[in-house]
Amino acid sequence: MTGRDRVTRLRATVSGHARATIAGRDVHVHYEDGVTRRAEAPDADGECPYPGLAAFTAEQSQWFFGRDALTARLVERAAERLDEGGPLVVVAPSGAGKSSLLRAGLLTAIDRGALPVRGSARWPRLVLTPTDQPVLEHERDQRAAARRRTRRLKLFVALLTALVLVLAATATYAVIAERRADQARTRAVAQQAVMKATSLISTRPELAVALAHAAYRVVPTPETRDALLTAHLAVSRIPRGDAALRTASVRIGPPGRVAFASEQSGILLWRVLADRAVPGARLSQEFQYYYNPFINDSVMVFEVEEHTDVWSIDDPAVPRRIAALPRRVQVFSASSDGRVLLGYEPQSSTEDSGMVRSLWDVSDPAAPTEIALPCDVVVGRVRPDGQVFASTCAEDGGASIRFWRITGNHALQPLAEVPLGSSGTGVFDYSTGGDYLVITEQPDEWARILDVSDEHDPRPWSEVRPGGEGYQFSFSEEDRTLVVHDNVEVSFWSLADPARPERLSTVRTVFPLSHVPVYRPEFGDYVYSDGQEIWRLDRDAHSVTAKICQREDLRLGDDDWRQFLPEVDRVPVCP
Repeated sequence: MTGRDRVTRLRATVSGHARATIAGRDVHVHYEDGVTRRAEAPDADGECPYPGLAAFTAEQSQWFFGRDALTARLVERAAERLDEGGPLVVVAPSGAGKSSLLRAGLLTAIDRGALPVRGSARWPRLVLTPTDQPVLEHERDQRAAARRRTRRLKLFVALLTALVLVLAATATYAVIAERRADQARTRAVAQQAVMKATSLISTRPELAVALAHAAYRVVPTPETRDALLTAHLAVSRIPRGDAALRTASVRIGPPGRVAFASEQSGILLWRVLADRAVPGARLSQEFQYYYNPFINDSVMVFEVEEHTDVWSIDDPAVPRRIAALPRRVQVFSASSDGRVLLGYEPQSSTEDSGMVRSLWDVSDPAAPTEIALPCDVVVGRVRPDGQVFASTCAEDGGASIRFWRITGNHALQPLAEVPLGSSGTGVFDYSTGGDYLVITEQPDEWARILDVSDEHDPRPWSEVRPGGEGYQFSFSEEDRTLVVHDNVEVSFWSLADPARPERLSTVRTVFPLSHVPVYRPEFGDYVYSDGQEIWRLDRDAHSVTAKICQREDLRLGDDDWRQFLPEVDRVPVCP
């Protein structure tokens, strides 16, 4: 047949204990318990998928397209609220689609089990349009519901109360969100300024300092702080009076008051002040040394022909020779007053390392006395007060550190012994005041610190594991700061709480370090040499900021601010 005479045949199949009958376009399902349900056939014309100005409902979710990413993000935020607590607010201008997103997007996604919470698909939900009496209207619509939903209704009422409060605070939350966005944008701009400052250190150091300083004042984070300290190091060279001398042997003796440089014509001394180095005397005689001369603020020791000279440098302008050891000794450890010296003696034999250690007492410059060592010393150090000697011995594989008291009759009296780790080897040194011993054990590259203030009972104090390889350690007694460094990076660790070492800052040096950074307690900074110049290194951002603010050339100008810190309101970088 064709046209109006066409016949449509319908057939229905049901599951379970039921039967189906068809009356016209309706399907009737009859269950054994007497319940009858009717499924109406859809209208021939179908429902329009475009609701116009009305919001999409959950029943119209099949036509809600183009908001999948936004719906997923909303579900994610809802899950975060479940963990952290608090309401979730959707804020947008009128007509932007908030109701459609919540009804056809979020609620439908929850129905599908999008929330990672068991049973969330069956949670009750309440959709209200605020009126003068929204609760009463809702209760009137729900009077026909079963009694089993009574308890859920209370939860809905509580949710409604929360939503009313959230609607009242929408403006406040919007302001907070905008403020957080501004902060994130400012932080990103400051980070870009830090990267630019780092790239300018070698070519325009003053601009690098000004830019890093501005970024730190805008966003004072550990990253901007370290960038500020690194940039400031580039303008912290300590000028030396003798500019004509250029050598690769500049060294600084602890605690940073005296430096020297060696060249073919001899050795030149400087007294290192806060911001300059004043030339001292020149030792112009011929020197032969197989190791860099030892230096601290009291003595300088170097080999001369077949013996070893010990010079007093209390006054670098007027050094004086105070003793001569009868053999060649490459001194590497000494008491702070230069009275007790420990060093290597080069041997003609090639057995083992070709070196032996010797310990000397030069209290009487006219008669230096050698102190007999208790074993074949692998590593040894003299405590700064010259009263205790610490060493590892080759006989036991360097498995422990032994402590000895240096007696008045030039003998060593045993005090205590501290075992080392599984490696059985370690490099160690005393702190400035001698109350602590820093131990580096291979191959782990970590520092173990012992409290050796009681020479008879050394105790573990702290551990620092900086990571990486090739680190060296030095210790600042006055402020309990451990300095961890390789040849290009210096990190400062606070040991105020020995159980929890805290990284204070990290500075990348302008040029590679040739020697250990030396702490200067009177100036609160460190100095180091790259082999040719002397540099002042600060670890405190407040101190650096004060120094920068004393110089007009280290303040970022308006044009540079607009170029490197766009969209960031200018703030005063100096008081």
